[in-house]
Amino acid sequence: MGLFGFGKSNEEKASHLHHKGVNLSKKEKFEEALECFNEAISIEPEVWDFWFSKGSALSELERFEEALECYNEATVLDSWKTRWEAWFCKGQVLSHLGRYEETFVCFDEAISIDSTNPDFWTWKSFALKKLGRHEEAEQCVAKAKEIEERE
Repeated sequence: MGLFGFGKSNEEKASHLHHKGVNLSKKEKFEEALECFNEAISIEPEVWDFWFSKGSALSELERFEEALECYNEATVLDSWKTRWEAWFCKGQVLSHLGRYEETFVCFDEAISIDSTNPDFWTWKSFALKKLGRHEEAEQCVAKAKEIEERE
């Protein structure tokens, strides 16, 4: 690894930029973080973490439509469906956009990956309530409480 990044592989450069963006996000410097995530994605566009992190920064900036695009890309890149994070955050963004029919589908995906997280059930109940599906919503609330009592 050379001085000023010379000699780094593209993967190393992209990973460094992503790490820098994550640190900037922790400091709530989301615009600067976005620059890092965009650059990382331009180098390595097939990395789940880069798209997820970009979506998270955009969500913090309340740029929900753009965040949704990033979470969509992250869910596509997670073809094995092992990462619930993008599904959960995508559901939250859709909720902010008032797209509740799509929202609860995302929480179902998150639940299919990890059914032991009470937040998924709680957010799904919120979406179901917004759709007037109160009985199903109450079942989700009960499931969330059951999980919390076991913890």
